[in-house]
Amino acid sequence: MCRPFTHSLCHRSFCRFLYLCLLIVVLHYFLGVSPSYAQSTKGQAASLKYSSKKELVLEKRLADAFAQDKAELRKAVKFLRKGDLQRLEDLLRASLEKNRGHKKRKHFAGADAFALAALKEMQSNFKMAQSHYEDALSLDPENSIYLRHLGVMFSTYGKPKAAITHLEKALALLLKQYGPTHPEIVTVYNQVAQAWERAGGLQKAVNFREKALITSKNIYGDKHQKTAMAHHDFGKALEKAGELKISILQFRRALEIDVALYGERDPYVSSRYNTLSMALYQLGESKEGQALYKKALETASAQDDKNDPNAAIRYNNFALAWYKLGDANKAIVLYSRALELDLARYGETHPKVAERYNNLGRAWAKAGQFEKGIAAYKKALEIDVAAYGPQQPKAATRHGNLGTVYYQAEDYNRSLEEYTKALKIDLRIYGDMHPKVAKRYGDLGRSLFKQGTFQRAIALYEKALNIERVVYGESHPKVAERYGMLGKIWKALGNLQEAIILYDKALKIEMKVYGATHAKIARRYNDIGAILIKVGQYQKAYFLYDKALKINRHIYGLVDVNTARSYNNLALSVYHLGDAEKAISLYTEAIEIGFALYGEVHPEIARAYNNLGSALYQLNDMEQAIEFYEKALQIDLQVYGDLNPKMIIRYTNLGLAWEQLGELKRAIVYHNKALKIEISGYGQNHPKVAIRYNNIGMAWEKMGQQKEAAVLFQKAFQIFSTVLGPDHAMTRKVVSNIERLSRS
Repeated sequence: MCRPFTHSLCHRSFCRFLYLCLLIVVLHYFLGVSPSYAQSTKGQAASLKYSSKKELVLEKRLADAFAQDKAELRKAVKFLRKGDLQRLEDLLRASLEKNRGHKKRKHFAGADAFALAALKEMQSNFKMAQSHYEDALSLDPENSIYLRHLGVMFSTYGKPKAAITHLEKALALLLKQYGPTHPEIVTVYNQVAQAWERAGGLQKAVNFREKALITSKNIYGDKHQKTAMAHHDFGKALEKAGELKISILQFRRALEIDVALYGERDPYVSSRYNTLSMALYQLGESKEGQALYKKALETASAQDDKNDPNAAIRYNNFALAWYKLGDANKAIVLYSRALELDLARYGETHPKVAERYNNLGRAWAKAGQFEKGIAAYKKALEIDVAAYGPQQPKAATRHGNLGTVYYQAEDYNRSLEEYTKALKIDLRIYGDMHPKVAKRYGDLGRSLFKQGTFQRAIALYEKALNIERVVYGESHPKVAERYGMLGKIWKALGNLQEAIILYDKALKIEMKVYGATHAKIARRYNDIGAILIKVGQYQKAYFLYDKALKINRHIYGLVDVNTARSYNNLALSVYHLGDAEKAISLYTEAIEIGFALYGEVHPEIARAYNNLGSALYQLNDMEQAIEFYEKALQIDLQVYGDLNPKMIIRYTNLGLAWEQLGELKRAIVYHNKALKIEISGYGQNHPKVAIRYNNIGMAWEKMGQQKEAAVLFQKAFQIFSTVLGPDHAMTRKVVSNIERLSRS
């Protein structure tokens, strides 16, 4: 059984032998030549060394185009094998024009246009390929093959509705011609499903993937590789539709079949492990997911890279496993090797190479090397724009990825620029009620939230939510994510009641989808607990934090970052309930977990020191609080440098602690350091900057420096009244400060 990615040398050799035999017979029939011609020596026009699968496809189409003229066919094949593609194109165009003018030769004219489309695809000129497919279909409107190819091109170019029309018409013709159990029917079911996915019709896509699976089983049986692929594709459709538990059953079955057929060391099998692992992580089964990523890595083999056509795929699979296991540096090495191999195979301008650059960019970003990530993503964008054009789905994807890496680098202006470009393309292609458009709105909202533009962020998240409620229904995980993010923004605006309502909506959906012991449930308990702390409902917060801790310990074990954070949260609620000693004990537990995970110099250790300092601050033990705040500061200075936004909280806490000790000048020094970073990151008109002006103003007031205090209070008022409005609690607070100064 021949299939891509097989590793067995004997198996491959036998497949190649059968294929060559068949090809020689085909050549003998169409060219009128003897087998010895097909076995001619290196350098002759009839060499059987093809540069790509696409050349074989084109040669078959040439045979159809010149079926009535063997001399022209010989000429066409000669041009193809010599690489003289311009003369081949001229030959096909001349034949097309000659046949186009004769009513009885429309069929051959269609075959000429179809061959020209294959030639343009081989040259990665997909726009011209689409034009030739359209021409072929206009010449032969009931040709199911032309309908299918044009449908796929429409799907690729972001015209999913046109794709569905053409593919469903092709499907109807094929069902009438061959019946429901022909292999081609499976292919078209999958193509229709993909078009529906791109159109946002996720349940329709599920239905067609299921039909493809049933038909594959009827044709090939339960243990065939094509059946494994059908299980995989059905699983992916279910996953996109939010049916995660059922999708995992399909991924497991695909893996079982491929392991039985090809063994553990096959590149396809490592890909199956990766897919199943990602699905398990989504469902909260992180232990099994991690084990399967490790299993994928065990399939690595020492094959000869240069002569193994699947080497780039293997390296890509192993890179993904390392990426998901958290080792971005190993992923970078492997993604780089996959890129190197595909550059050698396809050249700089091939879409496969764009995918390799894209994956490498993602790994660089995860490693914190944002400039390298941006450069790789830009390279992927450049290739895809050249191949598909600047207004196609691939270009939108690349712009979106660039937006994300700029977001990760905290360059929110550029992230907004790239997300806006992606949104404009997706709106043009899909309209205003598509999941891709919802994603773009969410991306833009996230960047605006980071910039402090809360009302615009809310408006965009609500747009995303409205689309996803229509597309997915009310009980989908994506809807829960939107509710959660809206809750976060309302929390930042100080509307805690609205925030808790939204978090509760998210929690109910996630309970239904994931069950009561999923990591997402623990996260949502933490979100709600944080608000309960703010409104003084400490016992309820303790109850939720305790449940979150139990879930995280069950999922991740004791020595895990999520468990450490749960100890931190529980400590906070315990302190507010009046048990400071227990709180300090819990914070200390979190620090010990951090030491086991990271050693003594790590951001999580800094975070734990900071929390312990805050507990001591609340106990009014300012000297010890400052000691732990300083420890946190020194770690973060080593990791991030003194102008990183993460330093703001460190400088703030030290400023407040020194203020409590009456060391106001020293406190102002720290507050000014925090202010400098906030202005750099958020701009002059952000609420965080206003809060800082207000706090520094209060310190100056305590020192009796009323003029300095008045200037800062006025700056704070201008920002709060503009951004939050005159009736917001923060605006009223700073007005109160100004009035107090005026009375003194």
